[in-house]
Amino acid sequence: MNFKLNPYRSERPAEGRMFFGRGDIVAWVQEQVIKGRPVIVVHGPERIGKTSLLRHLAGKLPPDCVPVWIGLAVRAEDGSSSLWAVADAVARALAMPRPPQADFAGEAAEDAFIAFLNRARGVLGEGRLVLLLDDFEQWADDVLVRALVAAIHAEHWLSILATATDFEALSHRWPELFADTVHRDLGPLLTHEAEDLVRRPVEDVLRYDPWAVTRVLELTSNHPRFIQFLCRTLVNRCIGSEDVTPSDVEAALDDLLNTPQPTFEQWWAVASPRERVILAALAALRGKQGVATQYDVHQFLSKLGARVELPEVEDVLAGLERRGILVRMGANSFRFAVELCRLWVAHQHPVEAVLREGPWRVRRRPARRPPPVKGKEHPQPESSRDLGWIGLVVLLGTGLLFLLAHRFTPSVSPPAGLKTPAGGDPSRTVVPTGLRAPVLATPTPIPTPAIAYASRQNTGEPLQIYLMNEDGSFPVRLTLTEADEFDPVWSPDGRRIAFVSLRDGNQEIYVMNADGSDQTNITRHENKDWTPAWSPDGSQLAFSSFRDENWEIYVMDADGSNVVRLTDNPASDVSPSWSPDGQRIAFASRRDGGDWDIFVMDRTGKHVTQLTHDPADDFGPIWSPDGTTIAFESDRDGYVDIFLMAADGSNQINLTRDPYADYHGPTWSSDGKRIMFYSNRDGDWDIYVMNRDGSGLVNITDDDSDEQAPSWRP
Repeated sequence: MNFKLNPYRSERPAEGRMFFGRGDIVAWVQEQVIKGRPVIVVHGPERIGKTSLLRHLAGKLPPDCVPVWIGLAVRAEDGSSSLWAVADAVARALAMPRPPQADFAGEAAEDAFIAFLNRARGVLGEGRLVLLLDDFEQWADDVLVRALVAAIHAEHWLSILATATDFEALSHRWPELFADTVHRDLGPLLTHEAEDLVRRPVEDVLRYDPWAVTRVLELTSNHPRFIQFLCRTLVNRCIGSEDVTPSDVEAALDDLLNTPQPTFEQWWAVASPRERVILAALAALRGKQGVATQYDVHQFLSKLGARVELPEVEDVLAGLERRGILVRMGANSFRFAVELCRLWVAHQHPVEAVLREGPWRVRRRPARRPPPVKGKEHPQPESSRDLGWIGLVVLLGTGLLFLLAHRFTPSVSPPAGLKTPAGGDPSRTVVPTGLRAPVLATPTPIPTPAIAYASRQNTGEPLQIYLMNEDGSFPVRLTLTEADEFDPVWSPDGRRIAFVSLRDGNQEIYVMNADGSDQTNITRHENKDWTPAWSPDGSQLAFSSFRDENWEIYVMDADGSNVVRLTDNPASDVSPSWSPDGQRIAFASRRDGGDWDIFVMDRTGKHVTQLTHDPADDFGPIWSPDGTTIAFESDRDGYVDIFLMAADGSNQINLTRDPYADYHGPTWSSDGKRIMFYSNRDGDWDIYVMNRDGSGLVNITDDDSDEQAPSWRP
């Protein structure tokens, strides 16, 4: 790929082939224009795409309409200048002589404006004039508004289509123009529109891994400007490659967070000192994907010593919501409108540093007692006899503790997967560096079933495969490469693990023993292979692959031989899951309208039946051990949640029901009573377990690492 072909631009409005979505808003505006509405307003947060939409609408109005674009960059000193600018734009659109600017000076400006419109009416004929007023509140004034009110009341051939950031403030300031106006809020793109913006501009040169697309949307919150912003960095990073993987997205994120970014710096610069403190506090609070109440923020700042009152916090949060920087999630809850902004604030502006520069006084904490100064005398015991007794007590106490520890400390065998040094003491275990170390004072052997999962310690590092107890203890690293290793899946006998690896420069499926030994590439194909799933008898693996230039599902023997293609559909088919009896395979497919749905087929690829029909994405099916139920993930309720349904697709139930976080990768316990998955509900990605009815939720990896894709050993 040539650098000049990078189509993403975040610093200017999207036009032409880079404009995606907004079909519902366009249809609504067309309907209002046809109905003859005199004033129409589309409003939304800064940089949400209002200007891009208005430019796009200029070519989507009914044929008898003449659009006139007016977007002034500076506020005029008096109303006459604004009126002349509007008249001048109309004249240019209708090929009329430009009106003399002197006619629009002083008290005669409004009369001159009405007279000009009468002349324009004669040139327009039977057509209709539509003024496209971009960012109206940024440059309009009272004189201009009075003239527009008089014009639309007198001239029924004139309509106004305006964009604004805060419609409530707009209608409060100029009720004579906007009190009874039809208006529509402009928010983030719909999921399929956002996916199109990610994929389609580069579809001829780059192939996106589905999870890479998902991660882009999570980081950008479907905000079109930030999709362009992130994708520009991402595409620049992938120059010379044909694929975009989840690790590429994390690397691009790391670049954005660690290098100067004018897009963020300008946004931060216009924030007031109070807003900066509140934003930094909200970004620092760990919770459900950055969601917190005003009480949480107030308590957090108070603990840091800030002398701030709760009403002040409430006022700043409400103001940030009006500006579209924050989103209100309930009566008292807020979160960042864009997750990428939250991560940038947390990374670049630690709350302690911002607080020191903020408007609120910070209580100084009591200074710690300084260490003894060399040469300075310390208080001594009253007599040498006191000193002797103190020494004797200390000596006896130390000896007693040593005897108790030696008597009652049990010998510990290394947990499964941990190796002892060659020729060394077999009672010594080697704990890999960078892991959560087990507490040796209360050791427990690793019970079965154990959990395989993927983890990384820091953003930008490659994912690696680990094992741990089902309670999250004794993490053991099985892979040690510089590439991503992910999606581990246990074999039915619990002796082997299949997983996906990028170590060979391509996405391949590997198999290794449960202790991490004998890691073998069993696909060895130049195109991507993904989502391995063991057959119940362990003799075969189903998987998805792009080897035939489309995502299809295949089966192969456990050693990688005898590959057979099961699906043959122009849409993508991925994520196979065997039924416990080995006769059916559930999978995810885009074959019904472009969204992901769950299907089931027999083991030969025939007799395909669709189980879910929701227009949102349903993904990642996994059969329960008794074969009666299928768990899957779906974003049908706005965020990705874990769902259950009967094996025939009936009785679909949302188990997690959390509008503040995403839930992925369900896996069943061997008795079918519990479900494990990973989620960002506590800030970073952690692994959780719950009962099959959604109760008893527990975070078993509550740390600062990212843990993903758990697999429960049968």
